[in-house]
Amino acid sequence: NFDFNAHLLPREVVSVVNGQKKILALDWNPLVVNNTVDKLIVTVRDATLLKAIEAEAKQQQHEIDLISHLVHLSTRQFRLFTYSLKDLLEDSFSALNNVTSHPHKLIERLFRNTHTIKGNARTLGLNYIADRAHNIESLLMDFRQNSERVCMNPTQIVMDLKNLEGMLEEYTHIFCDVLGSTQEASQAQGKDGYWIKKQNRPPAKASMDKGRGEN
Repeated sequence: NFDFNAHLLPREVVSVVNGQKKILALDWNPLVVNNTVDKLIVTVRDATLLKAIEAEAKQQQHEIDLISHLVHLSTRQFRLFTYSLKDLLEDSFSALNNVTSHPHKLIERLFRNTHTIKGNARTLGLNYIADRAHNIESLLMDFRQNSERVCMNPTQIVMDLKNLEGMLEEYTHIFCDVLGSTQEASQAQGKDGYWIKKQNRPPAKASMDKGRGEN
């Protein structure tokens, strides 16, 4: 039955033509003779440009989402959040680099840091960071509740935390480069995309609400 198995047929292939990457879309149509599929007619379309347009539109929508998350924040609020997140990530990476024979303590430490990141991000409306932190938190919760049958993979946790770090970089780029943040923010941002002069940072646990109303 063609309809029953049609989903198994490839709908898209990537090929290299004259040194250029091409995305080809495939349409499959059965030629039925006496209630039996005798042949398949395949239509091949060059979908490279369409896919590029779709990817660009998706990226633009992603940036619009980031802007909507940031536009209401003051420079102080974003700095406080960035300082706190960076410190919590550094603590988590340090813990993962020094795994001891007490995995439960490690999991509790990671869970506490991730929960704080999620709460701070949710408070400020930075939903992409909050959602990623929630996913990590859920994974750690599974380790906590099922430690006897679920083994923690430190490499996976490191990758997830780095993805969280990458999301912060995206927010920082939008805040400083796209929104045209204040001169204070521009001067404070280091070449790595994070706020420098750690010795002058406010306390990492400072309330995210203290900066509300400041420009």
